[in-house]
Amino acid sequence: MKDIQDTAYGFSPDICRDVDLVVACNINFNRELLALAKEAGKPIATDVHVLSDPWDPYNREFLSLADIVFLSDEGIGSDYAPFLRELAGIYHPKILVLGRGSRGAALVAAGEDSIWELPAVQVGPVVNTAGAGDALFSAFLHYHVRGLEPVEALKRAQLFAAAKITVSGSAKGFLPHHQVEELYRIHGSAMSPR
Repeated sequence: MKDIQDTAYGFSPDICRDVDLVVACNINFNRELLALAKEAGKPIATDVHVLSDPWDPYNREFLSLADIVFLSDEGIGSDYAPFLRELAGIYHPKILVLGRGSRGAALVAAGEDSIWELPAVQVGPVVNTAGAGDALFSAFLHYHVRGLEPVEALKRAQLFAAAKITVSGSAKGFLPHHQVEELYRIHGSAMSPR
């Protein structure tokens, strides 16, 4: 993995032809994929992970081309609203989600002035938080592509991530759709956005 940032993937020019959404995390070899996705007119989702500067040169291309942007609050701090508004104002993603760990998540949707704050939910004892952000991102995309509105997709993604952190192991704790829906029936009313 030490040379991963210098590795080229060599994507096929038609890689985006039959996809609904291109998911490209912020690693150098995905820059080529971004260009192919835009050329094909496909929506792009990216996770830039930790970001403290909206003009960060490494992430600028990902931020400017993505329709859906995820990031962590790790580099922002507790007063995240001005940062999210600035980021949304510069890049205009359709959906911007800030994972806040044990404090929940925040969402900005294009055309809305509000920042939706969703509280965290605990579905069991926390064992290991590794992979929680990736679980949140992937589950959100799953539900969003299925047609759920952003806030509803994020609620279910939070439940998926909450279940993921109740087990130890990077390949464990991923609930099937019906189990997430069962958790939603139990915890959904406590997840109203503010």
